[in-house]
Amino acid sequence: MKREARLLELLAFDLGTSYRFPWAEVLAFIYVLLPCIFGAMGAVTPMPGAAEIVTHVFISMGLVAFLTMLLIVKTASYDVAGQIESGYFRTLLTYPIKRRGIFLTKLVAISTPIALYCVALLLFLFAIRPSYLIDYPTPVGLIAASSTLELALFMMLCFLIALAVKSKGKALLMAIGVFFGLTVLRGLLLILAGILGSRAMQMASLILGPTDAVMLHYGAQMPLWEISVSFEELLAAIAGSTSLVAAVSAIAFLYFVNRFET
Repeated sequence: MKREARLLELLAFDLGTSYRFPWAEVLAFIYVLLPCIFGAMGAVTPMPGAAEIVTHVFISMGLVAFLTMLLIVKTASYDVAGQIESGYFRTLLTYPIKRRGIFLTKLVAISTPIALYCVALLLFLFAIRPSYLIDYPTPVGLIAASSTLELALFMMLCFLIALAVKSKGKALLMAIGVFFGLTVLRGLLLILAGILGSRAMQMASLILGPTDAVMLHYGAQMPLWEISVSFEELLAAIAGSTSLVAAVSAIAFLYFVNRFET
């Protein structure tokens, strides 16, 4: 019980420092009011099928997703590197807690933005159509899974960067670079796949961005690309993205447990 109490104490400290005033109030507006506003606007026009709904969800939730990325940069990269610079991690490692417990606690803390995004997504879907979760369970599940995987991959890369560079400034710049790098890479791969007809390039792009796979499968409008994605390819992209997130998470875990020094 003492070990669990210490872990909860560390988690409470991380959440308290990351989301102190005015962060809590700002995030409440972003993750509750914005989805409801966009959802109410979308509810005016009937949604005849999954393609229109998928398009509307990703367009309307785009701002919330981008702000979630920025919040991940702050919590998983800048804040973690700042704690290393300030000596907090050095003190933390002297606690009678195994490193894997500390890693798990930090992982839960930095995953908060992803949890908030999932809540916002459910609120948005409910605002569009209360029965949507029952009428279209498969698109809803795929939207949630693909969005979570994209955010999780970026989060783990930011966390790994912070542990490796141990500097707020460098971690912040590298996290921003990773964000733009991933965006450009997946877009470039998808364009080249359309031009060259390469299924390997297409799958690589969809693994990096499984939300694109969802949109392409349901026939959502994506200018410049005339690419179709079967349901099997969509599931393969989600499976590949899951494996990629697991691999990056394993690297971060092994580095923290075995090699990390402040």
